[in-house]
Amino acid sequence: MSNWYATGNKAAEYAEKQQKSKKGGAFRFWMKQDTSTKIIFLDDFLATREVTLPSGEKSQIRATPFIIDEHQITMNGDFNNYKTCIAKMGPCPLCMAGHKSYTVGYFTVLSQWKDDEGVNHWNKKLYPAKLGALNLIRTQAELREDGQLQYAVLQINRSGDKAFKTGNDFNFMEYAPVEKIYEICPKREDEAKANISPFDYPAILKPDSLKELNILISSGIVAAPRTYGNSGNSSNNSHDSSSNSNDLGGGGESTEHTSAIDY
Repeated sequence: MSNWYATGNKAAEYAEKQQKSKKGGAFRFWMKQDTSTKIIFLDDFLATREVTLPSGEKSQIRATPFIIDEHQITMNGDFNNYKTCIAKMGPCPLCMAGHKSYTVGYFTVLSQWKDDEGVNHWNKKLYPAKLGALNLIRTQAELREDGQLQYAVLQINRSGDKAFKTGNDFNFMEYAPVEKIYEICPKREDEAKANISPFDYPAILKPDSLKELNILISSGIVAAPRTYGNSGNSSNNSHDSSSNSNDLGGGGESTEHTSAIDY
């Protein structure tokens, strides 16, 4: 299954289990209307992967972002449920049931939030960018000399209720030193240091099988198809207001770093 990305009671029990497995524990980034925050990209924008062309020749293409077609569905009143579309591989039960898919490119970011005492914290999240947001990010990359946004700190704003929920205004601030990335990135108790690599997209975004999707559709807990606006993306995390390498163009190796940014 490598072509799904470009880069009764038992049924209900299964569907509810699926509902609870939110992308393997990786929260999706989003912003409330008329708010701003900071994000730091962890993906290497210059990384490539090998693909086989129809002619049989091998070619290298950019690996960032990781692009799929996706469905957003409502289950038991919760609309924060996302399923990778399988229409590129054959019949898709969600498409056949009238649930429209949309194209989305995934990144991994650190997103900043403040607690009740005004202290800054950072969470590692999936950043789902629809086509409009992808164009904004591409523009930011094109403004950099080498096109690299890894470890770039951006101030982003979401202005108005029609704006992308992942932000509609991006302002580059600086490249964060890799030491700072390790310092602010959350780590598990069993980790000696934080994992600042991007999420494993093929694992997290792997589509359900045809059988699993058919069970889901027949379970009765999936609401009728919903319509999407341009802002489309949602989240299930309330905190936000909204291969690591030191020699990549993003992070640098500065040992002395002065910054006006409040990390």
